Formats: sequence, C-alpha cells, structure tokens
Amino acid sequence: MRHRLHGRKLNRSAPHRKVLFRNMATSLILHGRIATTQAKAKELRRVAERLVTLGKRYRALGAGTAEKDVAARKLHLHRQMLSYLMDKKAVESLMGELAERFEARPGGYTRILKIGPRRGDAAPMALIEFLAAEEEAKEEKPKRRRRRAKAKTADETPAAEKPAKAKAKAKKAETAPAEEPEEAPAAAAEEAAEQDEENDKKSD
Repeated sequence: MRHRLHGRKLNRSAPHRKVLFRNMATSLILHGRIATTQAKAKELRRVAERLVTLGKRYRALGAGTAEKDVAARKLHLHRQMLSYLMDKKAVESLMGELAERFEARPGGYTRILKIGPRRGDAAPMALIEFLAAEEEAKEEKPKRRRRRAKAKTADETPAAEKPAKAKAKAKKAETAPAEEPEEAPAAAAEEAAEQDEENDKKSD
C-alpha cells in the first residue's frame, strides 16, 4: 500500500526524475509550451507553478531597495531559482515576463491540452503551456459585451415598431370609405320573375 506517498514514479529513480523535471521546467519557461505525455505534464504542472510563485515573490519585493532584509530575501529567491533551472535566461524570464504576466492571478498559471496518442506506443500525449496575458483577456471582454448589446437592440427594435404599425393600420381602416353592399335583393327578384315566366310557358 502506498499510504502517504504522492506523485508518479514514471519508472525512474529519484535523481533521474529530478533532472527530468528540471530540464522540462527550463524548456517550458523558455518556449512557453512543450509536448509530453499526460502523466509527465501533470507532474510538471506542480513544479512550474511553484517556480512562477517564486518569481512573483521576487518581483513583489521591488527593485532597487537598499534595505538589507529585502536584499537578502531577493538574493535567496534568486538562488533558489538558479539552483533548479538549467539556464540563466529562464531565470530572467521567470523573474520578469512571467512574474509580471501573472501578478494579479492567485494560481493556475498553466493549462494541459490533450493531443491524442503518440505514434508508435500509443502513449497519451498532451501540451502543457502557460496561460495568455491577463491584459489580452481584459481587452476581449468589452468587445463581447458590445456585440451582445448590439444584438439585444436589434432584437428589441422590431418589437417597438409593431405597435406603431398596428396603430397606422387602425387609422387607415377608420378613414377608408365603407364598401357599398351588393344588390342581392334585386338580383333575387329578377331570378324569381324569370322562373315564373318559364313556368307559365310550360303550363301553356
């Protein structure tokens, strides 16, 4: 029984797993998206999001502070990121671009997209990537609201025009002259006279 044991072994030893996730986390930060198996992607998500949190803490301390305590904290965070990632460019991106992008987001910095089985061994594959910038999402929302507002006004205009059309038709009906009734009684009298004449001829 695996009580109190979390995480996936991935058929690797502990040092091998550690190096694997260090390499994958570095590639994810540098390129923004990588393709891997679903099991590895789910394990990498935990590592990547903790690294983003370190970058956010570093950015939150501010730049150019002369206080010793703040400088010591920033140095410690910087060393933590350098000790895990394999590339200094990845550390710079983590402290700068990614920390700024997710500054107002409390968590959930990555997404996993399934892309089907791998050709050869049919292993389930997935894409893991960082979410888009918050500013892009905020700019798209007002556009959608405007479109919905336009659609509502377009739906409401015919309903507003219907009562006006009905009133216009009612006025036309009132002003139009009354139609003359057909001369039905006169026609009926003529037919009756013709029938009488025919009857008289037959009787003669």
